[in-house]
Amino acid sequence: MKERNAFGKSISTFQALRHNVAQMASEIEVCKTFNYITAKRLKDDEYVVKEATMAKLTATKMSDDVMYQCLQL
Repeated sequence: MKERNAFGKSISTFQALRHNVAQMASEIEVCKTFNYITAKRLKDDEYVVKEATMAKLTATKMSDDVMYQCLQL
């Protein structure tokens, strides 16, 4: 984003785009935390098939969305 310019300045200075990046980073952290918690519960011998399935589905969808949005930026 620092290399692309619009209206004579770097697009990394636009507040709306920085909000998008912050939103994507937040979504990544939420998925990461859910995955870590699910893995810890699995390590503690809990039955977490539902949570593991949800974690895989959510993380895959989120990563596709974030990758697409980053390419657009």
